[in-house]
Amino acid sequence: MGWINYVKVFNKEKPKKRESWFDPLHINYHWDAVDQMIEKAMQNPSTVKIAKMVESAWLKQWLDREKSPSDAFRFLYLNNAGEQTLASPKFKTWAKYLNDFNQRYPDRKETMIDGIRTDYIDINLIPMLYAAQKDPRTKKLAINLQNALVNKCLVAKEKPADLTWRFSTVTNAEEMIQRYVKKLDAMSENGAHLT
Repeated sequence: MGWINYVKVFNKEKPKKRESWFDPLHINYHWDAVDQMIEKAMQNPSTVKIAKMVESAWLKQWLDREKSPSDAFRFLYLNNAGEQTLASPKFKTWAKYLNDFNQRYPDRKETMIDGIRTDYIDINLIPMLYAAQKDPRTKKLAINLQNALVNKCLVAKEKPADLTWRFSTVTNAEEMIQRYVKKLDAMSENGAHLT
């Protein structure tokens, strides 16, 4: 906190020469290095506050530069987290960034499922969502995302047989396909049909 306090004092004493405490970090270090610093700092209770400040400043910079949520997903290395994606602390960070981005740039809104699907094809996404349903911390989110995926299939007018064939090698895909068929049947009863 010494550097941050120094910058605060400097800015107070010289308001016409204001400096950012964050600029030296982002100018001198690539995101990988800053990410490692944040991760290390999050592990020590005495530095968690600073880690959160750095992470917030970095995410604000991404927002200011209009970095898409899909890009942020990759910058946070969530594209490599596999079945642990939703349980990762970085996923919460990304979800907040997604929300902030959508509020600031409403004409470029991105849904959570679309942001994830940019990096995970459905045959990899389904096992991830199934694994996340087993974790009480991520169960509700996983179910919501699975419903969003089913809705994407409905909008795309996927045929159940095509889904069954496409996901034939995917463990636990049958549950999602059954959910899809149930929603499709309900739509058919209400007069909506696949063409």
